[in-house]
Amino acid sequence: MVKLDIINGFLGAGKTTLINKLLKEGLADENPVLIENEFGTVSIDHELISADVEVKLLASGCICCSMKGDFISGIVSVVEKFHPGRIIIEPTGLANLEDVIAACRKAGEQVPLRINSVITVVNAHNFLALMKVGGPFFRKQAEQACFALVSCTQLYTEDTIVSAVETFRAINRTCPVLTEEWAKLDALQILGMAEEAWVRYGESVNLTDGHAQAFRHEQHSHHENSEHHEHDEQHEHNHHEHHQAENYTSEAFFPSRCYSGRELEDILISLQNEDYGNIFRAKGFFRMEDGSFELLEYVYGSGTHTPCNYKGIAKVVVIGKNLRETLRNLFEDVQGNG
Repeated sequence: MVKLDIINGFLGAGKTTLINKLLKEGLADENPVLIENEFGTVSIDHELISADVEVKLLASGCICCSMKGDFISGIVSVVEKFHPGRIIIEPTGLANLEDVIAACRKAGEQVPLRINSVITVVNAHNFLALMKVGGPFFRKQAEQACFALVSCTQLYTEDTIVSAVETFRAINRTCPVLTEEWAKLDALQILGMAEEAWVRYGESVNLTDGHAQAFRHEQHSHHENSEHHEHDEQHEHNHHEHHQAENYTSEAFFPSRCYSGRELEDILISLQNEDYGNIFRAKGFFRMEDGSFELLEYVYGSGTHTPCNYKGIAKVVVIGKNLRETLRNLFEDVQGNG
């Protein structure tokens, strides 16, 4: 029986960081396969997986009804081709968890597969910011959680963490919430707690039929070797693509020019000031003036850029609402942009 772990969570919550921890500290001997699901046709996160593990990219966009069939067949194909001991699924931060779980259960009807755990990663700082602007969609993510893991707690004050947990609890009062710093926890400890929570709150509840209400009223006391499949990345010319779900838009760019550190700082400021629309998430690899690459990561209200060992083509994905056409000026060879 193949174990399947779903690592979901909000945009920029730290899902990939958790997956790297799990693969490094506890799952390397289980022939794991990672399934990535991105919002849009361009993947960034799979480039950040540090372990030597098979990576399969499936079903761009949210796993809604129109894509669920491809996602199910993709999971079945992974089991039949790779014979893993464990599959980890990282859905896009804009995925509907009940759709993901329903697809996994359907796949389990065709191959020996069972859901082992479902972990919702929550960044204390970003969670509060996204809840203010994300509306019902992000609230629903919190409602659907059965085990929440708060990330980056070492970076924020106790007041910020408490505020985030209280906000989460107001939405989902029974879901166990772990706030201890990840570095102090073994990966198998985290998995063990998540597995217990899934048995307690997940397998006993039909998540596809009113699960959120069931969670909130439950009376328990515990509250490459990679297979890369990226569309159109080998094109010489820059382009972007749009995908719509819940009014969120994804745009992908492939900058051909080089950037300076100051320019990346200016990009972060522009995103924060909403000069190009309401940006929730931006992530990508930029070629610097010395030929190296830096990883830019932005989540609503704040961002960073750091050196990285990436060797591929420059690319960036932006997710938000009301994205403006002038957004391309940041990433394409427009005179006067530098």
